[in-house]
Amino acid sequence: PTGYYRTPWKSRWCTMVGGSQAQWVTQITGDFLFHSVPYAVQNNTSLYVDSMYNHLGSTRSMGCIRLEAGNAKWIYDNCKLGTLVHIDPNVNSGPFDKPSFSPVPSWHTWDPTDPTAHHLCQQRGCH
Repeated sequence: PTGYYRTPWKSRWCTMVGGSQAQWVTQITGDFLFHSVPYAVQNNTSLYVDSMYNHLGSTRSMGCIRLEAGNAKWIYDNCKLGTLVHIDPNVNSGPFDKPSFSPVPSWHTWDPTDPTAHHLCQQRGCH
């Protein structure tokens, strides 16, 4: 929904449509949220890799803004309740370009930008 909104609610985890889970959730308005890519269960090592994470930047939701976990957490940590959000009806307007993105292999069932799962990348030597 285009327009101006103030963030009314946030949650560390949230159950999404179909029962999947998302991290670092900040509500924009109604059912429209900023959040991480969905996980199978409320565990940061159950990421839907090939069906969700590797499609970041593509339309895959019902209107939410899906982000890498690190970016969703930044919003969660730095935008207080009541933060003004402007969703512009002009798709290509705004001060920022679409961020670059690196897909992960299907065995990599955690988001490499998630600070709560970063130790897994250190253990595996993958990022």
